[in-house]
Amino acid sequence: DVIGTINFQTPDESSSGDSRLVAAGIEAVAEQTFSSTANTTRLKFKTAVSETATEKMTLTGAGNLGIGTTAPSELLHIASTGDATIKLEADTDNSGEDDNPKILLVQDGGGVSSRLAMTEYNDLQLYNQVAGNLTFGTANAEKMRIQASGNVGIGVSSPLKTLHVDGPALSTVQTL
Repeated sequence: DVIGTINFQTPDESSSGDSRLVAAGIEAVAEQTFSSTANTTRLKFKTAVSETATEKMTLTGAGNLGIGTTAPSELLHIASTGDATIKLEADTDNSGEDDNPKILLVQDGGGVSSRLAMTEYNDLQLYNQVAGNLTFGTANAEKMRIQASGNVGIGVSSPLKTLHVDGPALSTVQTL
């Protein structure tokens, strides 16, 4: 199934052990039997840390990128046997506070978007940048909604006032 391989290795290292092992490599692998109408191929990217290089990242013929998995099921699939952390870092030169990390969610050719961002004031923002709702849920069900008007509903999807709670609420009101 391997179509071609590029291995990176020190050719004239005189010491033994890890220094003579393949340190990195790229392999093109057929994902199916080739024919006059099929040539689906994936790329395996290999790196090493005191070992022969092993696969760490895969790019499938469909364009799915896998890090820590050899069978990515989404455009980006990150898998780990421990914690899986994604780090998005901005303003690494620390020269101004207007360079901030952001995740933009965009659809309809850029006409509709939302963002998760850190601001120059170190605030965390979760914005729906259009006149839509912001919903929160658990157990695969909506539990709270913030409408574009600013009304907040807990246990209700159409809040009638600034804060609308459906069901019994525990509260203490004090007047000073």
